[in-house]
Order: sequence, then structure tokens, then C-alpha cells
Amino acid sequence: MVYTSNNWLSLTKLWLETEFSFDSFESIKVPAKSVYHSVKSRQYLTLVIIGLFWLRALVLNVIFQVNDGDDVSGVWDLFSTASLYGAINLIVIFALWYWSGGNLRGLGLRKEGAGKHLLIGMLFGLAMLLQHYLLTGPLIRSFVPANADQGIDMPLLFQNTADIPFWILLSVFKGGFEEELWRSFEMNSFKRVFGKAGLVFGLIAGAVFFGLQHSYQGLDSVISTGFDGLLYGLIYLRRRSVIEAMAAHATFDIISILAGYYIYAG
Repeated sequence: MVYTSNNWLSLTKLWLETEFSFDSFESIKVPAKSVYHSVKSRQYLTLVIIGLFWLRALVLNVIFQVNDGDDVSGVWDLFSTASLYGAINLIVIFALWYWSGGNLRGLGLRKEGAGKHLLIGMLFGLAMLLQHYLLTGPLIRSFVPANADQGIDMPLLFQNTADIPFWILLSVFKGGFEEELWRSFEMNSFKRVFGKAGLVFGLIAGAVFFGLQHSYQGLDSVISTGFDGLLYGLIYLRRRSVIEAMAAHATFDIISILAGYYIYAG
């Protein structure tokens, strides 16, 4: 008897059914429903972890008035501390997002049209700068008195122009890349579970807690920064491109830093 590939397949199937009592090959497949529930459970757990990050901001920054910039002795100290926190947050973002079934496109990271989105984002950054310092900032301070920054010696940070490259790197990595990727992660994590309502909730709640992280600068800064966070989220939602939001945030921070040197260093 000549054994063809079909013969071998039939014999293998017969052996499996006899040896392991399989009714059919279908019994060794993972049910699609089980996979769905497993991914959904991970998505819910991701929301819980995001909630814990928000709780941390509420407890440390608002209740105990602890700022990550406290005890900063210079630009290098600030750069290393902020970069460390940023790197940790990025690890959390990518680990949770992939673990719960996501991919880079789902966070708004796409290669298509990246250059165009980068340029548009920079223009948005200029617009954000104008609205912050000429419109919403003065308007908010007319109702809420401005407080001096607590825990950070601003003139100390803007004394040496040789530190400008560190500031630019920090603005691009922490302010632009990490913070806006975190914002996209928040919004899209809630959207996956609760749909459009979750997206709106993630946008608003993320902006609120973004503002609360600046509570050491006073209530006026909490409100204005929270409003900025809301606008960054809307920039992302415009084309679902986190690159635009990253470029806008980095541009805002870099120009603000250069203005800081002009103000404090003369």
C-alpha cells in the first residue's frame, strides 16, 4: 500500500482521537469567546491601573502637595528625574496596551503622513502658546489669584544657557512624546471598553488630572494647564494622530523655556 499525504493525515487524526479521546480537531482549539473574555478582562484591569495613577496624582500632588520637582537642585537633576519618570510611564503604557490587545496604530502612532502631522502639530503648538499666555491665562488669573511656584527655584533653572539642549530634550521626550502618548493611552483605553462615552470621559478626566499635577503652581495653573490638556486631547482626536499632539506640546514647552531664559537670565 502506498501512503499518500491524505493517508498520513487520516492515520494521524485517528491516532489523536484514539489516544486522547478527542471528538474532533475542533476540541483542541481555544474558543473565540474565551479569548474575547480574556482580552476584555485585561482591558478592564488596564482601566483600574490608570485609575491608580490618577489616585496617585490626587493624593501626592493635591492632598500632600508633593511635587516630583521638589528638592531639584538644577537642570540636570530635573532632567534625570523627569526622564526616569517618563521612561517608567512609557514602559507601563506599552506593556499594558499590548497586553490588553492593542497596537501602535491604536494609540495614534502611524508612519503615514507623519511629516505633515508633525508640521501641523508645531503650528498648533504656536496657537496653544498664544491662547495660553494672551487669552486663557490672563482670563483665569483675573478670577483666580496667581501663586508663586512652590518647591522650584525658577531663576536657578534658567541661569546657564548651556542647559538649553537638556531642556529641549526634556520638552520633546517628556512633554511631547511621553505625556501625549499617555493621554492617547488614557482616552483609547476607556474607548475600547465604553465606546464614545468612554472616549469623552478619558479626554475630560485626563485633562483634569493633568491640571492637578501642576497644583504646586497654584489654582490658576491647575485650571489653565487642565484646559491645555483638554486642547491637546482635541488636537489628537482631530485626525487620531498623536504625532500632532506631541509636536504641539513639545513646541509649546520649547518656546516657553526660551522665554524663561529671556525673563530670568536677562
